Amino acid sequence: MKGKPIEFDLNISPDGVWFGGTLLPLPRSLSPQSKIGAGANGFVIRCQNVILDRAEAVKFWVKLREGDTRDELKRGVEEAKKAASISSARIAHVYSAGTVLDKYFYVSMEYCEGKTLRDLLVRLPKSARASNPFPHYQYRYNIAIEYPAVIQETAEYGLLHGDAHPGNVIVKVSPLKHGKRLREWPPTVNLKLLDFGTSIFNDKGSSVDRHWRIVDKTMDQILGTHDGYEDMKSEKPPRCEPERLIDFYRTVLLRLSYEYANHKHPIPHKRPLKKPT
Repeated sequence: MKGKPIEFDLNISPDGVWFGGTLLPLPRSLSPQSKIGAGANGFVIRCQNVILDRAEAVKFWVKLREGDTRDELKRGVEEAKKAASISSARIAHVYSAGTVLDKYFYVSMEYCEGKTLRDLLVRLPKSARASNPFPHYQYRYNIAIEYPAVIQETAEYGLLHGDAHPGNVIVKVSPLKHGKRLREWPPTVNLKLLDFGTSIFNDKGSSVDRHWRIVDKTMDQILGTHDGYEDMKSEKPPRCEPERLIDFYRTVLLRLSYEYANHKHPIPHKRPLKKPT
C-alpha cells in the first residue's frame, strides 16, 4: 500500500512511548531509551532490559501512511512469527511479543550494533578504482559473499524474507586500514537481517518475484561498478530462477577473487577475466 507518509509525534517517557497523543505502555522490565527509526508500517525504539541488563530493540506496528487499510496487528504477528521461527546468528533474535491497548502489536528483539547496509554503501566508492580503492572494495567483496549466504539460510527454513533491501541489513565491520593491504583478506564482516516482510503471506506469486527482485537489486548495489561484474552481467539468469541466480553470484565472486589473487597490486584492471582452473 503506497501512500503519503503520515507525520506523527513520538516521545519517550519512563512509562512507555507517546505516539500521536496516545501512551503505549511497555512491560516494567523494558525501560525506553531512544528512537531508532520508523518505516512504512511502524517504528522502532531502543530499550534497556533492566532485569537482564541488556539493550533491546522494540518495534511497534502502526499505520504510518495515508490510505493504509491493512491490519497492522495481523501483519506484525505474521512478521514476528517468521523471524522467531529461525535460529541463526544472521537473523535478529526475537525475545518476546505482545499487544498494547488491544490494538498495537509490539515485539522485543535483539539490538544489533552496526550500520545499515544502505548507510555503509553511501560511504563506499562505487568504483573499484576510486582513490585508495582496495580497502574499500574489500568490504564490498566480503559483504557480497555474506548477503547471498544470509538469503539462502532463511530459504533453508522454508521462508523468504520478502523485504531484504539495504535498509533492512545491519553490517558490523572491522575498521578500515587506509593505505595498507589488510593482513586478513577479506576483512571481517557480519550481517544481520531485520524486519521480515509480510507481503509473502498475501499474494505469494507477486511476493516471491518482489523478494528476488530486491535481492538482485541489492547485489547490484553491493558490487557497484567493478569492471569484472559489469562484464558478467550479460550472463545473469532471470529472477524467476533463484537457484541459478545465487549460483551466478557465487561464480562472480569466485572469478573476482581469482583476479585479485593474481594481481601483484590488488587493483582490478580493465581486461577479460580469467576463469579459475
